[in-house]
Order: sequence, then C-alpha cells, then structure tokens
Amino acid sequence: MRRLAGLAGLILLTGCGASEPSALQAPVGAAASIGAPGRDPGSASSVAPGVTVMTTGGTPSSPSAARPTPVVKPATVRPGTGRIAKLATISAPRRSPYDGGGNYGGSDDLYLLPVGATAAQVVSHNAGAHTLSVDSYDTRTWKQSGARRTISLAGWDRWGGVYAAPKGDIFVLVGRANPTENDSLDVVAVRRYSAQWKLLGTAYVKGGVTQTFKRIYEPFAAAGARMLMVGSQLVVDMGRTMYAGGDGVHHQSDLMFTVSVPGMKATVVSGKTPFSSHSFRQVLATSSAGLIVVQHGDAYPRAIQLGLMRSFPQGALSAHQILKIKGTVGDNRTGTTLDGVASGPGGVVVLGTSSNPAQAPQGPERARNVFAIAANPATGKSTVRWLSKQPWTGTSSVGESRVVQVGTDRFVVLFALTGTTSRLEYRLIDSRGVVKASGSFAGKTFFPGAQPILIGTQIVWVDVDQKSRSAQRQAWLHGLDISTPTKPVPVGRL
Repeated sequence: MRRLAGLAGLILLTGCGASEPSALQAPVGAAASIGAPGRDPGSASSVAPGVTVMTTGGTPSSPSAARPTPVVKPATVRPGTGRIAKLATISAPRRSPYDGGGNYGGSDDLYLLPVGATAAQVVSHNAGAHTLSVDSYDTRTWKQSGARRTISLAGWDRWGGVYAAPKGDIFVLVGRANPTENDSLDVVAVRRYSAQWKLLGTAYVKGGVTQTFKRIYEPFAAAGARMLMVGSQLVVDMGRTMYAGGDGVHHQSDLMFTVSVPGMKATVVSGKTPFSSHSFRQVLATSSAGLIVVQHGDAYPRAIQLGLMRSFPQGALSAHQILKIKGTVGDNRTGTTLDGVASGPGGVVVLGTSSNPAQAPQGPERARNVFAIAANPATGKSTVRWLSKQPWTGTSSVGESRVVQVGTDRFVVLFALTGTTSRLEYRLIDSRGVVKASGSFAGKTFFPGAQPILIGTQIVWVDVDQKSRSAQRQAWLHGLDISTPTKPVPVGRL
C-alpha cells in the first residue's frame, strides 16, 4: 500500500488559513496540502426498484434499473463453507489503502457485474499491465462461458474504477498524471462499453479544468472516484491534486463533472458543489430530496460530510457534518473510513468505520468499529449507531464494510472482525439505520476489496486466496443465502 508523503504517512497542512472555509465552496488557497497520491475506487450492486445505493467499491444501483437480475440455480439451502464456486485465476487485487488503519480510500481492482438474466462477469484490473480481464459465467452453474476478454488501458496508468449502469452500459474511468501542468492534456478518460465490451465512446477531461481550484496535476490522488447515472448524465466525483500553488505545494480536493450519455461530452459542474479537502473518499446516491454527496475530509471540514444538491446540477446546495473528527486540522490520521451510503424511504444511512471518536487519533490504531449514521439529508439531523462493539483499546478490530440492498427498505451490511480469529459479520438494517437482524460466522472469509451483489436469494462476492503472495491468484465465489433475510445461511461446499 502506498502512503502519502511525510513522516509515517502524515501530511501537515501547509498554507491554509486558521479558520474553516465554507463547506460548500472554499476560497482559493484553503485546500489542504497533500504529497504523493494513493490508490483509487469503483464497484457494482443489484438492487430492487425505488432506491439507489452507492457502495464502497463505487458502483451504485439506480431506481430505474433496467439491468436484468441474474437468476441463481435453485437448490435446497444447506449450511456450508461459504465457497460456492472455483473461478478463473486473476491478477491479485490490491487491498484498499484504508486497510490496516490507512488514511484514505481507493478504487476496487475486482468487480462482479450482473449482465443478463443468467450471466455475470468478473472484471479484474491489473495495475502493473494496465489491462482489464473479463471472465463471463453462467449464474445457474457458475461455469465459465466463452474465452477471457482482455481490455487494454495502455497510456492510462491511473485507475478510477468500473461502473455498471442500470441500462446495461459499463463505464471505465482512467487517468494519467500531468507533471508538466499542461492545460491541453487529456488527463481523465471515461470509456463507455456495451455489456459485450464493445467500445461505444469516450469522454475526456483536460488538465486545465477549474472547479473552485484550478487544474488537475494527478487524477484520483488519495481518493479515487465515484460514478452514478442521474437521468442521462453520468456523474463523476473524484479526488485530484492541483497545479502547484504559490507555496509550491500540490493541494488536493475533489472535482465533480458530468458526462452526457450517449453523446459522451464531459462538463465540469459549475456553481456550488459540496467541498472537502483533503477529500479522502466520496460516495454518491440519489434520494427524493436530490443528489446525495458524502465526503471524508481531514481539514475543511474535518468530518464525514453529507451534502445535498437539490436539483442537480444547478439546484440549491446544503452540507452537514454528521460525524465530526477530533484532532488537528489537516492531520491525515482521522481513524475513520467512509464505506458507503444507502438511500431509502426513511432517509439515508452512511456506513463506515472509526476508532474511538471521543479522542483524536494518536499513533498506531488498535481498534475500529462499524458505524451507521442515519440522516435526513435536507436538515442534517442524524443519529449514530454502532454495528460492532469491539473494545477501543483491544486487539480485535473490523475491516471496511459493504452494503447491499435486498428489499425496498432493507439493506445488508457485511464486514469482517479481525484479530486472533476472523469472523464474517452480517447486519440487516433499514433506511433509518435500525438493526433488524444480526449474524456472525466464525472462520468465514470476507474480502472488502470487491463489492457483493444480490443474485436471486443469495448475496455473492468474489475473493482470492489471501494467503498467496503470487501475482496471479485463485478466485473463489462466496455467498450467503438470504431466503429469510433475518436468518442468513452460508452456502457452498468447496
């Protein structure tokens, strides 16, 4: 895992004012300084109509979902190992930079995408070769169908992620550094593919674009990106470092733009947008109130911030700090991750992990717990609930959480307890963050670097052999049967 420049991954704020600027639009010079960039985000999920979910990996689902839901082979539900099928060998996915107490989020390298009534694809990003591999499977048997496809990303070595849109399009977000600060250089590319991976068009963003702050020096720096279809517009919110300021520092914040589909023209969002700097992760969702933008910042603000754009992209904007983080403004150590957001009839629920919120992070962390913050996006009124209760000073902790919608007002949150022994943890919640059921499975694997999806009555996800150190690793399909969501059952006999 790459870390930000500075002592033990710490970046001290440089050239920032003593007072906090508006969270809606900060003045030039208020962005927190940042050093060498990290990795980046993206992922997919299947949901019921009526609610949009944006999950850790970066692929949300949409209320108008036309993407067919694959079927799973019907069978008597029997408790098992959780391993359903042995899949093709793939490039070893990088773990999230958040993993192990890291400071900022990143893009998934591994995706499971539903692409037909009985088909799904495993998409693997090879960061070294700058390629994507695509393996297709029949979801009734989980046997591979057809030959592997290889998609070249040559010339684009910065990774933004993959997004499976509701109507079947697949978007791939890539970028490249701009070390000469060239305004005319294409630094971000959004590729649109069909479900069969035919390239349908590409949109580009140049280095000279401006949104509150000027230019892109390195795309996806220390944050990555998120994508979401809103009508005929693909919304992209990404981290970026900017051209060097008067202090010689490449400051960092987020940048939001849209891509018209099918025209594939990129346009930076004008007017006020939710602002965060540093912006260590962004997640997106829609609700009846408008576009939801949640951000993890360490300076302006030092908080998990819930933003609402009422009539995207030009409507009124509000922003609320729903989890304030103690500590020095600009200290990258927040002891916090932002993992996802679920939107439903009761409001929105923001998921993440945190070390003891009653004190500022100091030195190596020992434990984090999973939080679910239920919030009204219009008023900012919120309630924090804890989905795990590990001792703050203990040796056991939690990994990043993932959220999957399984009903109109039901969401499953998955995460792993880590320590001397590992456990897969299951929480069934509603859109008010209320826990409806819990499950805990000793020895079961959960890899937070790939987004689970719902197929039939099973939540499934892809993992690789975590003990191997090989560049190529065996992939496995894991799953829980939730025919009765209050009583999840690990399935599979492998």
